[in-house]
Amino acid sequence: MAAFRLAGAALFTVLLTAIASFVLPPSPAQATQPTTTQAQAAATPLSIAPSVRQFTANGTASWKPGAAPRILIDPSSTALNADAQLLSAELASIVKPASGTVPVISGTAAQAQPGDILLSLGSVAGSSGQEAYRLVAAQSLSITGVTPAGVFYGSRSLLQSLKATQGVPAGTILDWPDRPVRSLNLDIGRKFYTKNWILEQVKSLAWMKLNTLQLHFSEDEGFRIESLSHPEVVSAQRLSQQDIRDIVAFAAKYHVTVVPDLDVPSHMKFILKAHPELRLVENDGLVHQQNLDISKPAARTLVMDLINEFLPLFPGPSWHIGMDEYVDLPSADDDFQQLLDYARQRYGAGARVADALVGYANELNSYLRSKGKTVQAWNDEFYRFTSKVKLDSSIQVTHWTNWDWPMAPLQAFLNGGHQVINYADSYLYYVIDAAADGYPPSAEDLYNEWSVGVFSPLAQQDGSEKPQILAAPVTASVLGAAFSIWSENPGAQTEAQVAAGVTPLLWAMSQKIWNPLQPSESYSKFKAKVAAIGKPV
Repeated sequence: MAAFRLAGAALFTVLLTAIASFVLPPSPAQATQPTTTQAQAAATPLSIAPSVRQFTANGTASWKPGAAPRILIDPSSTALNADAQLLSAELASIVKPASGTVPVISGTAAQAQPGDILLSLGSVAGSSGQEAYRLVAAQSLSITGVTPAGVFYGSRSLLQSLKATQGVPAGTILDWPDRPVRSLNLDIGRKFYTKNWILEQVKSLAWMKLNTLQLHFSEDEGFRIESLSHPEVVSAQRLSQQDIRDIVAFAAKYHVTVVPDLDVPSHMKFILKAHPELRLVENDGLVHQQNLDISKPAARTLVMDLINEFLPLFPGPSWHIGMDEYVDLPSADDDFQQLLDYARQRYGAGARVADALVGYANELNSYLRSKGKTVQAWNDEFYRFTSKVKLDSSIQVTHWTNWDWPMAPLQAFLNGGHQVINYADSYLYYVIDAAADGYPPSAEDLYNEWSVGVFSPLAQQDGSEKPQILAAPVTASVLGAAFSIWSENPGAQTEAQVAAGVTPLLWAMSQKIWNPLQPSESYSKFKAKVAAIGKPV
């Protein structure tokens, strides 16, 4: 999370011990899914990650692209033109045909020749969701997706297998992700990352079948996107607005959605250096360098200016508004008279500072929803009290922690009707810090112990921690998970070191979020398979 707290070694050991002993049982539907038999697996191993849901082998032969493969697009599936052109370039770099290119033509299954690839849209019986695909490898190879995204993920499986084994085992793959949100959250506020590095990470996400990149671009230490309306708040090292357009367009090509994260009303120290008159001040005169005084109309106007300027840069469906680590809510009524007065003026007698914060989240949510956005916010400041103002249930909660009592438990958000995304700091955080040198756990721990239903533990009043683990099948209200790179000490690692450090963790998360079943292969075998697959084309 933005002002991230490092857990003590002892507490982390307790957490690992508690969760390591828990194994999520498969749901009845999962338990009865047809999967590759042991005999089939031995004869026709699949070099695909994350591991596919279902595979039915058809003999021991493999489909191979041959010396002059073609990509055929079913005439009814012209929406696949862009994906076919991308696959053509990628395939050419692996196969290296004599002509230098892999032609893309319109054609049907009846017109496919040995070594060809046929792409089409259609139903995928026995699957679930909009990203499902069916891949059939015989003399020719076909990929059918419910949507273009499904065809794209089928093409990732094809390319992975080609890179690792030069072919695809004969048979039928039926595959789909368990959750629709599979994300990387990148803190570019504290550390400047170049556009080209970010583009490479987009390709890596897509290679792992992850589909979301969250750009946390505003922090206490920096503001990393060019602003024409408020140039005074922007860091010297920043991405231009054209850079953002390029990143968003490139990501769309790889079926990755970019989510902006403008963290308010805390973590605004860099912005507020240029606007000290908008800082939050305690009754005793203590100035909060990082906190915005949301009781001031000019403070709220500043945020709206930035939102309105950046809305056209991010055409995706989601917008993250932050809302974490603002003030100590249990004592805030005594410390911030202006916030208390504002809350009671807006929401009536008996309102508290917590109501002012919830009301501000709802205010931003209402505006962004009017612009077609689904709003996301961190969990830690909400549902802590019985308040007059209820957090709008349309706000998606990005649940990162329950480090402090009495933060509201996960169940409070589910009971409140919110969709939730799992950002568990105990498993899904990589912190660039000279002392910590990244942040535990290891990729092996993540692979063996975590699942989408395992959230950060809940702090108890006595100082102990209670695991928060949802039993399988995990409710559909949990949309998925995000792995976070927090740049606490930006100079501690280079871009290359960050990429190398986080890649094994992202692979492990991708497996556990794509297929909810306990992996059938050990982590060492999974790691070897990923190594054989290698980097994206």
